Formats: sequence, structure tokens, C-alpha cells
Amino acid sequence: MLVWGMVVFFPIIYMPPDEKVTLQRYLMRCPFALSIVTIFYLNYFWLAPRYLLVSGHQKKYWLLEIAIVCLLSLATNTWMSFVQELHRKDHPSHFAPNDDIHEGLYFLGFMRELYLISTTAALGCAIPVSRRWMEAEQARQQAEVARREAEIKILRNQVSPHFLLNTLNNIYALTAFDQKKAQEAVMHLSRMLRHLLYDDHQPFVNLKKETDFVHDYIDIMRIRYGSNVEVDEHIHIPEPCSIVIAPMIIITLVENAFKHGVSTMEPSRIQVSITAKKDEIIIDIINTNFPKSSRDKSGHGIGLTQVLNRLELDYHGKYLWKRGLTEDKKYYQSKIALYDTELHHH
Repeated sequence: MLVWGMVVFFPIIYMPPDEKVTLQRYLMRCPFALSIVTIFYLNYFWLAPRYLLVSGHQKKYWLLEIAIVCLLSLATNTWMSFVQELHRKDHPSHFAPNDDIHEGLYFLGFMRELYLISTTAALGCAIPVSRRWMEAEQARQQAEVARREAEIKILRNQVSPHFLLNTLNNIYALTAFDQKKAQEAVMHLSRMLRHLLYDDHQPFVNLKKETDFVHDYIDIMRIRYGSNVEVDEHIHIPEPCSIVIAPMIIITLVENAFKHGVSTMEPSRIQVSITAKKDEIIIDIINTNFPKSSRDKSGHGIGLTQVLNRLELDYHGKYLWKRGLTEDKKYYQSKIALYDTELHHH
């Protein structure tokens, strides 16, 4: 409204100071404002949508645009020169008869009209182009979100069976030498299955429920290995806890620690530390290093790859994962820091 209001006042602004403002004289100078309005909406409604935004029609657009802009500029300047000539006749004492100056002013007037009309034409096509770009960008973002959600679902469907297979193998091993412990492990597993069935299908789960899930798994491992493995568990999270986390990240790291950190021949130790604050979750897992041989296909090594994929999908640019052997090569540490977790609060 402000821009078109200024355009409406253009005829008055360009009137000579000594010319009295009347409706007739105002209307005589309106063709310039009409040219501005015409070229804008011509681009906005017709030229840009029909030619500029259609593949293969850009050349036709530029030819039409240049022709229309030049014709409008020439017609507008010719009319304004005619109006100026009438003003010269009404006020002959204000002008010196000089044809060269008159021709120079006509050329300058044409360049002025050409510049203003071209600028308006560019604005008229820039708006629909920008709108189309924004719509395309929004569609691309929606497609990216859909793709990420699909990848997360695929990862979740891969992780859960992989985890359950390993857990069932552990319970199967227990049945061979201690049925009572195996039954206790089944109780832990039932709670874990309940978590997988009812909570794990959400994009983010409550951190307290996830740590309880991890605790049940660690108890199963304690039952299986007994005093052969020293397990330290340190969980420090707010009570009540409203912080959420992407599921299956912590348990995959813990499972990997038991897979590579336990030996039947040497002392083994695993330390699990989970600390959470308002906007940060720290997961720090340290285990003795007993790497599996190349012939051991249990798990097929997909766990950590899936953790990395989940971090990239759910915490892109908002996580730090440091992992590797300690200096003495005896321990392996995996530490993940998740930042800006308040964005995922319920």
C-alpha cells in the first residue's frame, strides 16, 4: 500500500514548481504511474509464471520483457515530452528555445523511464520467483523430514531385533548352568520387551525409562557373568525427569562394551556413567579391551554404525562422540555428549 501510494503521487512530484496542480494536469501525467503498475502486474501475473518459471521458455520471456519495457519507456517518455511541451507553450518565458538541450532532455527522460520501468519489471518477476523458490524449499525440507523419519524407522527395526537376538543368546547361555538365574534374567527381559513394545516406537523416549531399560540389561549381564566381570553403574539424572533421548543409543553402547570388554581368562571391568542436566546428556562408557577375532560374527558390527546414523539423524550438529583406546591400550572409552536437549523436552 505504501509503494502504490508513492506511485500515485509520482505525477504530482514530477510537476514543475510553477505549475498549478489540477485534476486535468494530474491525469495528463498519470501515464508514467500507469506504466509502472502495468509492467509490475504484467510480470507478476503473466510473464514470470508463464515463461520465466517454465522450463524452456526463458528465452521467450527475455525477448518479451525487453520489448515491452522498451515500448512502455518510449511511449511514456514521448507522452511526458508532449506534456512538457504544452507546459513550455503555457510558460514561454521560463524556457530558452534551444533544440539541442531539448533533445538531450528527451534522451535523459527516456533513460530515466527505462530505468524505473525495468526496476519495476524486475520486482514484478522477483516476487513470484521468490515465492516459487520458497515453496520448493519448503517441499524439499518436508521431503527431507520424511526421508529422515523413514530412515529412523528402518534403523529402529534393525536395532531392536539385533539387540534381542544377543540378549536371548545370553539367557540361553544361562540355562546351561543356572536355571534360577535364567528365570531372573527372563523377568528382566520381560520388562525390557515392554519398553521396546510400548515406548521405543516414539521418536524420543523419557531418559528415566531408557536408563531403567539399560539397568535391566546390565542386571542380566551381571547374572550371566557373576563375579567374573566388575560392573560400575553411575546414573545421575533429575528427579522427576522430563528429559528425553532418542531410543536404543545407550543400550547399543552398553551392549558393545560387554561384547568387547569381557574375557573368560582375564579380569574384566565395565563402567557405565550417564549424567543429565537441563540441556545436556553425557554418556560415558569405559570397558576393558578384548577385541573379537575376525571369525566372530556375533552382531556383525552393525551396532556402532547404527548409533552414528541415529546421532546424525536426531542430533545433527548437536552432539560430540569421542571413542577409542586409552593410552595404555587396556581400556576402550566411548563418550557421547548430546547438546541442546531442551529442544526435545515434553
